[in-house]
Amino acid sequence: MAKAPSSSIVSKCAKVMDVLSVAKTPMQFSEVVEATGFVKSSCHRILAVLISEGLAEYDTANRTYRTGTRLHQWAR
Repeated sequence: MAKAPSSSIVSKCAKVMDVLSVAKTPMQFSEVVEATGFVKSSCHRILAVLISEGLAEYDTANRTYRTGTRLHQWAR
């Protein structure tokens, strides 16, 4: 089976989750953008989708992102 294009939304979401899952501490938006290589608007949109699905979380006090509780439930 041929590999899906890397521009697919699923591939982009997976890349953001890869970045968040290996981070030692919660990440600032600029760090996620730099680590993924995505433009800011795409990265923001992807993070919004991941947050709405519980796969990522945003800490408003520290303005950082981390993996969400839904991902942790899947890992059990």
